[in-house]
Amino acid sequence: GTQQVWLHPSDEPGQLGVLQIAGTPTGCVDGHARMRPCDQNDTDLAAWAWDGRTLQLKHKSGGCLGASAAEVSVQSCQVLNGNVWEDQNGQGAPASQTWVLLPAVQPQIEVLDQLVFPLQVSGRYVIDAEGRTVKLVGVNWVGAHMQPLVNFGLDVVTLEHMARYIKHMGFNHVRMNFAQAMLHAPGQPIRNGSFPPVPKPGTLKANPELQGLSAMEVFDRCIEALTKEGLLVIVNHHMFDAAWCCSESDGNGLWFSANYSTEDWLDGLTFLAERYMANPRVFAHDIRNEPRPWIKGGKDEEDTCDPPGNDGKAQVKHAERETKELAEEGGPSIVPWWGLETSLLSWFGYEIVDWRRAASRGAVAVWKGNPNVSVIVEGNWFASNLAHVTDLPLMLAQDCLNSRVFYSLHEYTWFSLIFVVWSHLAGPFQFLGFLYDLTHEFHSSESFMCDDPQGEHPFSEQPYERFAATRSEAGFFLQEEDIAPVWVSEFGAMRRGATKWYNNTMRYFKEVDANWCWWPVDVDKVPRDFDPDDPDGELDLFGIFNPAFRDYKSVVGWKLQDLVNIQAPSPDTPVRVAVPPQCTFDLAANEEAVARPTNNFAYFGAIHWSVYMVLTTALLILLVLAVFALLIGCCCMSCCVRWFGIERLCGCLCCAFCLNRLFGYGKDTQRAEMEEGSPFIRNSDPEDTTRELGCFDAACCHTPNKGQ
Repeated sequence: GTQQVWLHPSDEPGQLGVLQIAGTPTGCVDGHARMRPCDQNDTDLAAWAWDGRTLQLKHKSGGCLGASAAEVSVQSCQVLNGNVWEDQNGQGAPASQTWVLLPAVQPQIEVLDQLVFPLQVSGRYVIDAEGRTVKLVGVNWVGAHMQPLVNFGLDVVTLEHMARYIKHMGFNHVRMNFAQAMLHAPGQPIRNGSFPPVPKPGTLKANPELQGLSAMEVFDRCIEALTKEGLLVIVNHHMFDAAWCCSESDGNGLWFSANYSTEDWLDGLTFLAERYMANPRVFAHDIRNEPRPWIKGGKDEEDTCDPPGNDGKAQVKHAERETKELAEEGGPSIVPWWGLETSLLSWFGYEIVDWRRAASRGAVAVWKGNPNVSVIVEGNWFASNLAHVTDLPLMLAQDCLNSRVFYSLHEYTWFSLIFVVWSHLAGPFQFLGFLYDLTHEFHSSESFMCDDPQGEHPFSEQPYERFAATRSEAGFFLQEEDIAPVWVSEFGAMRRGATKWYNNTMRYFKEVDANWCWWPVDVDKVPRDFDPDDPDGELDLFGIFNPAFRDYKSVVGWKLQDLVNIQAPSPDTPVRVAVPPQCTFDLAANEEAVARPTNNFAYFGAIHWSVYMVLTTALLILLVLAVFALLIGCCCMSCCVRWFGIERLCGCLCCAFCLNRLFGYGKDTQRAEMEEGSPFIRNSDPEDTTRELGCFDAACCHTPNKGQ
């Protein structure tokens, strides 16, 4: 809890130096943890070295500097090797001996006091109004998108504490996630003064001044505290229903849900953009988190990963939602696509909707509330892919608005797999290449969601060159080609160096000077005493604050240290770049532009067709036709035998009649014919369920007594 800054001259392995309290020439520490006047020639003072692997400050005499609530002392050096809960990386010191080395110069923090607003985009850089470049390095502070409807940690520490600690750790922005349910109940409009209440006031007990406020007003106070500290804020529409994210069957992955409409989403974006317009440090709105399919009839899955020392109790689980069947939600499953929309696949139970058009509408909705703020568009399929945003750009009436748009990806161990699947579907139709990638790179999926250091993760064992190539294809080409910034709005891990994925990610972010935001800063997934059935709550092992203590003061040292090492902008980054020309937002023209329907021909016209893609597409079409012909042949032969006694020849009239039977008659019609004793039904017994699909013969095309 002290405010002292300790200085050590170097992070070079084995290099000795003094350990000094900043600003106090008499405040140097000797090998017995006594304070003495600083003297570089004193061999007992100039005897400290920092170990970047274990994060310990070691004296040449063999002891390590340790701290407790009462004192600082020199102790026997300990390495836990994963045997104690508080050591999550398997190679670190106990928290009492862990010291994070922060650089004396933090340009990503110093720039905060120099900014001239509004912020905008110039090529690959986020810049201020004078062209000053800003590298975004931040954290997600979560909670308001989940059932508590307020940010986590407010039951333990004050708002000011959270803001001060986040900045002290070297982060310059915070992604603030919320649920539509924080703004209004389903079926109700958004109204000032009538926001949903905080479900459990105990989640605010360390901040008594917040008691009695609505969830929306608590969100306001959090943003106010962060920006008062000088931090930047990005507001993210994370969920519609307040719940943990994300699953393809949670019904919250599109720009509408079962409980909220597209208009609700757009109104919410406009409302929040206008609400924070007077605070320029709320400089961007991330309009939708992880666009993803809505698979109906599936289940909301739980994670069952066990943290170390947890004795098999699965704490990392989606505790906010019970596993539930979604089969009662009628209609086809809905899949977002960039630049394509069609219901032609509804026969197969799927509908394609256009995320490009929706994102364009979302951007205009934000600028309707605040024309000077930036808009962030996440990649399709769980924010894994931005490959087509240049071929099919946003449907805006003014090209100059691109100076207020940048893009977002997410990065977790399993995202390479999602990217490979999506790229081969949207490529389009590169199925042979997909099979090749599966054969050569997809080793085992048994434990990849658990980030198990002993397990084989799909694609996690990629060599760095392959990893870098996939990330470039997924979206970082936008930076490489100086088109737009790419901001990784979520990435995280439980254990240090658990896989090549983690090491590849940290190396890649360093090399490309990435903008990023760690998920999350918190220790909680469900706060204590929120759920009466689980008063201990749930921990988030991806958090920067240490879940072993849950005090929102101690941190997981290796996480912070690794992030500190990639915070500062690259020396090659220019201090200033050219400022784009002024752009006056034309609301009417842009609303007209985004109201146009999706042009599917433009999608296929934008594809860069190669010989390989033409051949594989032709092969796919031939395969579909062959399967369809086989089904029709089976159907027609069955019908002709049944109705006309024709065994060898199936004429056109028979086929046409059969197709009408297949696709023109529903089950209700069939049951009615059964009841009426239709001559076209072999068995007219209404209790016999061997025939449900028109003219298919029981012996040919279905399983008896299954109603299939």
